[in-house]
Amino acid sequence: MYNDRQVLAAIAVAIVATAAGAQTTHMVDVGPGIVFTSDELSIDVGDTVRWTWIDGFHNVESGVDSNHDGNFRSGDPTDVDGTTFEVTFDPAYLDAHPMPGDVYPYYCIVHVGFGMTGTVTVAVPVAGDGDDDGDVDLVDYQQFFTCVSGPGAPFDANGAATHDVSVGPGFSFSPAELGIEIGDTVHWTWIDGFHNVESGVDSDHDGNFRSGDPTDVDGTTYDVTFDQAFLDANPMPGNAYPYFCVIHVGFGMEGTITTQPNECAAFDLDGDGDVDLVDFGQFQAAFTGQ
Repeated sequence: MYNDRQVLAAIAVAIVATAAGAQTTHMVDVGPGIVFTSDELSIDVGDTVRWTWIDGFHNVESGVDSNHDGNFRSGDPTDVDGTTFEVTFDPAYLDAHPMPGDVYPYYCIVHVGFGMTGTVTVAVPVAGDGDDDGDVDLVDYQQFFTCVSGPGAPFDANGAATHDVSVGPGFSFSPAELGIEIGDTVHWTWIDGFHNVESGVDSDHDGNFRSGDPTDVDGTTYDVTFDQAFLDANPMPGNAYPYFCVIHVGFGMEGTITTQPNECAAFDLDGDGDVDLVDFGQFQAAFTGQ
């Protein structure tokens, strides 16, 4: 009896490696002035673009040269600061609103004549391109086989991990820059000093997480689990979550948590938690052999 790994190793072709990770929300400011920030934006399929009004009398309307193409529209122009509008460019949306090259131009109807325009380009993944180099080749093939788990066996054998971060000594988090997988937990422990853990940049709390008021009780702990529910509720560009100590941010006491999917999640094509022959069946047609 051959197991999945033996059968797959005997076959010389490979898969669709669409990055099946968390979707990202990309922030675009409407204003100040007559501009969109990040006016040329590239995103992945499934990502959301969120426009936020900073100042001025504007709207967001898809099309070119004030010719609305029907893809999306925020409504009539408004000058209410803090207004938001968002579009999720998932497969259903792309199918319903096809555009050449998956490029979606837009403008402010009031200020299009002053150049207040932007473009969202959706990068549709190449099926099987695990390393995002534009083709499905031997590199992807080799990566696929390292991820084979067999039917019913999770590809992430270690499951969710807990990552320890020290708060102190001194004015530092250790490690300050931490990359984790979706579903992992970050566990901060106070070593010394009067500190807290607060998400945001430059002492501006963004509401994602906060340990509470600063404390000098050594051994205090604080945990955040960066699972899909947390990412959906607290979207950040690039799934990067900056944080600081509100007392010592001016002394550089800052850190960043960056989340990414398990490298084998890209090969679980049927979404059942394992990488097996069923997934491999979807892999073959995409393999270029280069």
